[in-house]
Amino acid sequence: MRTGLSSIEKEASNRKTSHPDEDRKDSSLPRVLPRSMKLGDLLQGTDAIVSPSSEQLEIRQVACDSRKAQPRALFFALHGAKADGNAFIRDAVSRGAVAIVSEDAAPASIPASVAWIQVREARKALATAAANLFGHPGRALQLVAVTGTNGKTTTTSLIDAIVKASGAKTGLFGTIAYHTPLGEYPAPNTTPESVDLQGFLAEIRDAGGKYAVLEASSHSLAMDRLWGCHFAAAVFTNLTREHMDYHKTFDDYFATKKKLFEGTGAGAPEVAVINTDDEYGKRLAGLAKKTVTYGLESDAQITTKKFQLTFNGLAFTAHTPNGKVQVASPLVGRINVYNILAAIGAAQALDLSTEIIVAGRRNR
Repeated sequence: MRTGLSSIEKEASNRKTSHPDEDRKDSSLPRVLPRSMKLGDLLQGTDAIVSPSSEQLEIRQVACDSRKAQPRALFFALHGAKADGNAFIRDAVSRGAVAIVSEDAAPASIPASVAWIQVREARKALATAAANLFGHPGRALQLVAVTGTNGKTTTTSLIDAIVKASGAKTGLFGTIAYHTPLGEYPAPNTTPESVDLQGFLAEIRDAGGKYAVLEASSHSLAMDRLWGCHFAAAVFTNLTREHMDYHKTFDDYFATKKKLFEGTGAGAPEVAVINTDDEYGKRLAGLAKKTVTYGLESDAQITTKKFQLTFNGLAFTAHTPNGKVQVASPLVGRINVYNILAAIGAAQALDLSTEIIVAGRRNR
């Protein structure tokens, strides 16, 4: 089977994002409509204690941006790096929110008609409530996350293309845009906020999709946007000094990336695909249920003995536990050999054919 990986978007092979996720513009919302739920049911799986008088409140929306709050919304007042959601509670209520979740105690000014629920970790509660509202769409999909400093966009695009070449419907979420079977959305964050992500996953599920591939930024992992998601494959590219304005120390940066391989609230990934040429990659081995290694300089399971690099692209034979894979690609540079090896590892973890890969076509 010949697997053609069509049009890897301009990607800016190995593009870096030096600005925090929170600085980007807003995104369109997913098109899928969530069901309404009773407040008590919506908060199942969180540490929230809901009073008997509030359990039966009908909730039609979960929101963490007061500007998006609609009638009968449950608003999550999150502590952010630049703003405190508790400062926007009055705005959310004016737009129709009937219940508030916060890590803070209820202020005296809260209307008696609005339910107040205090939790220890509001971001995890948000992710859980969003999954409940959309019927846990991630459970119907095989999820793949790619994390690391460089190469996330290229690697996710390659994996997405392999999935599409198999004939399956899928979704792709990352720096450039969000894609579902229903269309494309602008990407305000590298990784969608948890409530938006659950809506997008529901969109893929309801359209008959079986896969979703996403870039897992360090911001998203620190902010528990992926909480409650179980990954069929988690990929690590590399780690270099970036986002130090946010993480403060390199050890903290690595610890945040490590969360993906330890499991984001739904068990460790089925397979970790790890670059063991990177010293930090070696530290991730053994965290997932199964580890598959790739690299050029180490004794990796997915590797190539030699490759041709030209200004017009690259060609090589990848050696994998499932046999040899012939690769020809207009992508240039040694970094893209790594990205393609990572994509092969993820595809094999999903049991997708990678017999022959023609990796990418440049936009002209």
